[in-house]
This record gives sequence, C-alpha cells and structure tokens, in this order.
Amino acid sequence: MNPLKQLRLKRGLRPEEYAQEIARVHAELNPGRGRMAAGRAKVYRWERGEAAPEWAAQRAIAHLEGVNARYLEQYGWPDWLHLAAEGVPASNAAWADRGALPDLIRTTLISRQPRRHPSVTGQALRDVLGAVDKALREQPTASRQHEVDDIDHHRIKGIEERTRSGKRPSLALTPTVQLKGAQDDYTVSLELLARYGYGPGSPLGMRLLQLVARSAHLCGWLSYCVGEDGTAQNYAFAALRASAAQGLPDTVAFYLANMAAVHLSMHGEAKDAQAVVAAARSLSRHGSERLAGLLDICEGLAYARRGQPRDSDRAFDRAVARCHSALTDTDQAISPDLDHLGGDWLPHAQAASRLHLKQPSSAMAMFSPLHRDFHQLTTSAGLRPETARIGLTVVHTHIECENLDTATAAGHQLFTLIPTPPPALADMYLRLFANSAYRTEPAVQALIDRLEDPRAHS
Repeated sequence: MNPLKQLRLKRGLRPEEYAQEIARVHAELNPGRGRMAAGRAKVYRWERGEAAPEWAAQRAIAHLEGVNARYLEQYGWPDWLHLAAEGVPASNAAWADRGALPDLIRTTLISRQPRRHPSVTGQALRDVLGAVDKALREQPTASRQHEVDDIDHHRIKGIEERTRSGKRPSLALTPTVQLKGAQDDYTVSLELLARYGYGPGSPLGMRLLQLVARSAHLCGWLSYCVGEDGTAQNYAFAALRASAAQGLPDTVAFYLANMAAVHLSMHGEAKDAQAVVAAARSLSRHGSERLAGLLDICEGLAYARRGQPRDSDRAFDRAVARCHSALTDTDQAISPDLDHLGGDWLPHAQAASRLHLKQPSSAMAMFSPLHRDFHQLTTSAGLRPETARIGLTVVHTHIECENLDTATAAGHQLFTLIPTPPPALADMYLRLFANSAYRTEPAVQALIDRLEDPRAHS
C-alpha cells in the first residue's frame, strides 16, 4: 500500500478531507501567502504514484505527520513518508566509521520498538548498500580490548547453541516469546563484545562478532514471523554490520538475501529488493550454489511483483536447480540456514509469485502439504514459527480462488496456532479480508471483528 494512503487511512480521512488538512497546515506555515487548493484529485494522483506533490505541499504533509523537514530532500518523495510511521532510518554514518560496536549498540535502542514498515528505502537504502561494500573493504579498527581472565565461556556457548539452529528454534513456544528470548541473547552478545573487545588478531572478538550477527539474524527472522518487517530490517542491518566487521563477504551476501525477502513482503517494494539482491550478488565470492539459489528466489519474487512472468519463471528455474544441489562446507561456513533451503521456502515463494502474477489457480497447485493443510494444523503439531506468516499466502490464494469458506477457516486458524496473535500479524490477515470483495459477507465480517481486536477474543 502506498505510504501516503497508509497515513491517510490511519487518520480515518477521505482523500478530500486529507487534502483539506494539508491546505490548513500550509496556511499555518505560510500566513498571508494565499490558500493552497484542496482537491481530492491531487491526493489520488499522489497515492497512485502518478504525480509528486510540489515542495510546499510536501512540507505541509511532513509537518502534519510529524516528520522533520530536513529529511524531505535527504530521502526524497515518497521515501521520507515512511518516517512518519517508523521514525528516523538507520544512519549510514557509522558504516563509514571503522568501529562496529557503537553502531551495533545503537540497534538495541531502536529494535525493541515494533516497526511494521521497512524505514530505509529508495536512495537511503542504496546509500547503506554502498556503505556495506566500503565496510568490507576496510580493515576494522579494534575496539579497546580489556585484560580479563574470567572469559564467560558458559554464556557464550549457551547463545551459540541457541543460534546455531538458525531458523529452527524451540517449537513449543510462540514466535513472540521466542523473539523476546532471541532479543535477550542479542543484548547479552553485545555486552560480551563490549566487555572483551574485538579486532584483527583477536579470535575471541571474531567469535563474538559472529555471535552478534547470528543472534541479530535470528531476531530479524522472528520479527518477520510476527509481522514486524521494519524491526526485521533493523536487525538485518546489525547482522550485516557484524559480518562486515569480520570481513565475510559471502555471509554478508546471505544476510542481504534475507533482507531482500523483507522488502518482498506486504510492507516492502520490489525495486528495493532487487537493489539488495544485486548488492548481494556483487559481494558473493566462493560461488555457493545454495546462496545463489536463495538470491534467485528473491529475484523471481521481485519480477513477479513487477508483472514480469518470463523473468520470474527463469529465476525460479535456476533456483530449483540450485536449491537441490549438494551441501558444501562453504555453505555451512556462510550460514547453517542454507542446509534446508528449498524445503518450504521455495514452494511458498513460487505460490506467492503466482499470486502476484494474478494466477491464483496456479498458486494453489504449487502448495506443499504444509500450505494445503494449514487450516488443519494445531499447536500440538510441532509448528515452526513461520507457519502463521505462511498462512497469509494460504488465505490470499483461497480468497482469489473464491474458496470463501476455506479462506475464513484459515483466517480463524490463526487463533488456534497463536491464541493471541501479535497485532502486526493480525493486521496483515485483517487487510486481506477487509480489502476483498467478500468483506460484507457475515462470516467474513465476523472474522474481521475478531482480527481487529485479537486480544478480546483470546
């Protein structure tokens, strides 16, 4: 959804009412200079991407939505609109600095605040991608290393065990609880890094940087599972920063691929994902087929989002061949997550691509048993944290195929899998039904009521 439309709907205003608010703020900012025209047609064109507001209108919108005017020129239209909901994006200034620790510590302050929309987009994202490449080419400066004799191996090994499984944490806990635990581990790993230091010639420091990267990656993936894509992006930046400080371009490319998946979600933009994929391909050094397959999947989804079926099909054909290649030591060194690439993620991405290409019946045919039987799953079935997020594709496909009963049953299944679903995830389900042609059907309206306040129905 266009970010300007999101802001307007958040205020509960019609286009003409929002135009009147912009004109009112403009008059307050520019007393005695005449009144700005307040036509709804202008707002429609801005939301559809057919035109950009003139500078005076942008300043009025920024003032209305609480965005400092200095960001308007820095990020451009419409990228700065995301700041209204998500706050100031991650600065790339610290990437130019050769010390990683201050920037990593900063992420603990911003990532505990749930964020739904990736806040670094467009040119701002491209600036950060350039900074990542620069950081890899620089020799990191060591932080001040302390003389300590009491290295806490027990705590280090505990976090390593919990992060080594990658995307397969405990199945007995809800994603929200798992995210809280992962965030605690991430904070502790940063404390250990600050305590013992890092830098060239420090094996312990390099080990701790890897610990920070993997715990941040796990936090990002679990944030994605609960619908907080902006939070997932912030943790992805932390994983990138730590791996760049280690000087590991292939691992940085892997974390970039995961960040591309965030930009391919309901909250992201395909063009941003393509920029991230291109950066990842340029960094990959050891020719990992598994990593190339992951990038192919992201590329296939991006092409589908942009309505390019042939390019999408070619990317997925490459992904199928690469994701079933033999696992190598290089793949394991990049990330333990590459060992199960091609299981559920590949068919899910293929189904999602068909939805983007307006081919719902084809999407249905691509469902794996996990997707097809989603509405029959229970919490006792040993569910993975991503199951409820995957359910969005299930619901969307059934709605597009006019399987209304099955779609609503899958929507209610969210409350079986997670009795009190996270607000961002519930909102994603809500938008699928509220934007469908069936929103006035009694069964759909009952589900919409439930999704609007999931805690009232727990």
